[in-house]
Amino acid sequence: MLKWIDFEHKYILPGEETSEIIGISINGRDYIDEGDGELCVHVAALNGFKCRDLPQDKSIVLAVGFSDDYIDQGELPGEITLIGSKVHCVFNYVIECTGFTGELDKEELLEFQKIYDKGVNKGYKVDIIYEECDYKEMSISFELDADFDIEYVINYMQCEWKSLIEDETMSRDLTQLNEKDFTLQYVIPALGKLGLTNIRYEHGVAEYGRDVIYQFIDNFKYHHYGAAQVKAGNISGKATGQIGTIIEQIKLAFDMPYTDMALQNKVTISQVVVICSGTYTNNAKEIIMERLRGIRSVIFLEGQDIVRMLE
Repeated sequence: MLKWIDFEHKYILPGEETSEIIGISINGRDYIDEGDGELCVHVAALNGFKCRDLPQDKSIVLAVGFSDDYIDQGELPGEITLIGSKVHCVFNYVIECTGFTGELDKEELLEFQKIYDKGVNKGYKVDIIYEECDYKEMSISFELDADFDIEYVINYMQCEWKSLIEDETMSRDLTQLNEKDFTLQYVIPALGKLGLTNIRYEHGVAEYGRDVIYQFIDNFKYHHYGAAQVKAGNISGKATGQIGTIIEQIKLAFDMPYTDMALQNKVTISQVVVICSGTYTNNAKEIIMERLRGIRSVIFLEGQDIVRMLE
């Protein structure tokens, strides 16, 4: 159970009126703001809770370990803050001088600029927080709906951070392929590497946004059908026609029964994966999710995600 801790160190339920929140208690463990306006919380402890359970305007630093002397954020240098009906997601990226020159390393500066440019290209808010000859820091931020599970938001952030820091050389090459070749040569083998079964290429006039059909087993050993919608190139939030088509195809994939010819019966789709050979830009994923309120079983993958699966 998640409770808030007020200024008098009393436990209250989320949403109750109080003067000031200084921490949260999760399943009996207290996380207290040490005076800098931020709460440092173990990522695993947040599983099972909704973003709307968090206190308003309180930054939650996502950590895999911490003490009075250090914070270990693992591979996700991020924090989340509930602001109104949105959860504000932030990455903080820092480079600093480690040698005797007193200046920043040129390769690190190039990496810093690359991440900055990719964040801007994705449509995120990117700010330089501090800049000196021996230290440089920026923040990259975006918003998601507060109705999402915190675990979903953290997983989403992990994917986005990887897309910002990883090399896109192969992804750029993939954008030269047409949709069919990308699907057959890369998408289907990648889905197979994930352990999905009965993967079938279904692209045609009546596929209802289901270019690929696959089966998977959930944690409770139930069998499900999933569908992949594949797009060549980038998907941009500014391309209203493209976004509208994707949204309609996602809805059709869920709404229209799928006929399993092997079993000779109709089944429903439990999950849709939208895969592009390039990247999602200009808040494309956020726009799609915002317009698909009530539909949560949608996953987004980019070309570099497919490459990583095949390694």
